[in-house]
Amino acid sequence: VDLRDGNWRGSIPPSPAWFASYTTVMVHYAQLAQTNKVDLLSIGTEFNANQGDEASWRSVIAAVRANYTGKIVYSCNWDSYRTITWWDGLDEIGIDAYMPLSTVADPPLDTLKANAIVVRDSINSWRVDHYPAKHIMFTETGFYSRSGTSVQPWTTNSGAIDLNEQANCYTAWLSAFKGQTWLDGMFWWNWTTTPGDGGASDSNYTAEGKPAEQVLKSFYTGG
Repeated sequence: VDLRDGNWRGSIPPSPAWFASYTTVMVHYAQLAQTNKVDLLSIGTEFNANQGDEASWRSVIAAVRANYTGKIVYSCNWDSYRTITWWDGLDEIGIDAYMPLSTVADPPLDTLKANAIVVRDSINSWRVDHYPAKHIMFTETGFYSRSGTSVQPWTTNSGAIDLNEQANCYTAWLSAFKGQTWLDGMFWWNWTTTPGDGGASDSNYTAEGKPAEQVLKSFYTGG
């Protein structure tokens, strides 16, 4: 859900009218998913301001399950996964994982790797303490191609183009989470559908035509 006024969906407040409308929308997509044998359906993304309405979200979950028999996940923002109280109603814990890996731009790769391990262990420790039977999925993760992406992976608002920092963040992130059986995978934000996007002059998230693409290729082909 994107807002016409440009504000973030995480600012949408809870209300009975909003949840009623949203449930109607999600039932529609649940039915499409069922018809087309979709394996996994995310029932929402980054609704920080209304995630505390547990009863309403459990109602959304029930409505989706009444129309769809596949697995369901919710895609929470990276800073709020610990506050959600209805993970038990879902099949997967979904995190849009844009955790900071540094406090300064373009740190050494070893620093990024060490900090990524700290993030990994923090997530898994919380999971083991609260939802040991659940697996986690990064429903979004990524780093843009500007200096400072290791500090604020969730924004593209500052810094000169820096393909090396992006690639190093990819390397650190994949190195830390490789082989973790409790993590079911990562959806990378983002690879566009426009031919020719990416490349050395592109400052956005895509890895296409950049060193980060080679990092992905290496890890996903057994490197």
